[in-house]
Amino acid sequence: MCGRCACTRDRRGVAVACAYKPSSSDKTGAASAVLQPEWVGTIQHWPSYNVGPQTYVPCLISNQQSHVALLKKMDDQDGECVSDGGDRVLQAMKWGLVPNWHKGPQPFSTLLNNCRLDGITEKPSFRGALQKGQRCVVVVDGFYEWQTTKPGSKQPFFIYLSNNSLTEETQAVLPKDQLEGSQEELRHPTKGRMMQLAGLFDIWSPASEDKETLFTFTVITLDAHPSLAHIHDRMPAILDREGVEKWLDFKSVPTQQALRLLRPQDCLQWYPVSTMVNNVKHKSPECMVKIDPLSCTPTNPKQKTLTKYFSPKKSAPPKEEKETSLPPGKKAKLEDQLDS
Repeated sequence: MCGRCACTRDRRGVAVACAYKPSSSDKTGAASAVLQPEWVGTIQHWPSYNVGPQTYVPCLISNQQSHVALLKKMDDQDGECVSDGGDRVLQAMKWGLVPNWHKGPQPFSTLLNNCRLDGITEKPSFRGALQKGQRCVVVVDGFYEWQTTKPGSKQPFFIYLSNNSLTEETQAVLPKDQLEGSQEELRHPTKGRMMQLAGLFDIWSPASEDKETLFTFTVITLDAHPSLAHIHDRMPAILDREGVEKWLDFKSVPTQQALRLLRPQDCLQWYPVSTMVNNVKHKSPECMVKIDPLSCTPTNPKQKTLTKYFSPKKSAPPKEEKETSLPPGKKAKLEDQLDS
């Protein structure tokens, strides 16, 4: 299961972390060039150390998805689009898939934050998106999971890539001043290689003109690798560099071949964090601080203790992230494009 994650980088930081070298089949013909995926759409991504469902999260999708061309055209009219000629783009989508066949008013009553791999071809909620090749890659710093320590008690852990050294592509596009520091500092979860999770997305268009088109996604989960199973019996499907390329290439890589890419990966490390992360309203860096689970205090003596968050005089929680969707005017254009 994957129900909480962290994505602490802004739009620029996410694009840099997703830098890649296009394959030789890319239309640019420049296999050695390093590209950063451009952002499309008007929905904003808001960095957070504690991201829950119903929040907008960065997703990589193929440049060939049917709605991307129209979003680029709209962005170009707004002066926001700078094309890099690559084969993938970034779009902020809402976590919690709403199937396109949903007829009632939003929100969709069933929670579809995760999709089990073993039922992905059978469940009506996911089958349509899968058959249409609406595959995405969810980009995060890491995710949180809760280990049952005793009846009624759970210890949260932050889980991230064990080999999270910056990729050559990211180093090639990062400003030199951001490459300064020790290897340990550069491999911190908020600075190192980002985790890329396999997902599905769908586009929900309401019947009412005053409602907005929603782009939503779900994270695919599978049985946990034995190394992680003592914390939880499920884990998200994590993709490596080759896996990302094939998962996004829905035109050349058929569904069954793409699904075979998804298997438990022994590529993670973790540490305990404070139970303040249990409340999704807490989004500050303290959510990711490593603690001594016996004392519930940070392992770094310079870090302030977390007891203030549990005292009667605790400060008000941060304001909820502002979420925006496709404006009605642009929504109508998009619906016409998708119906054609």
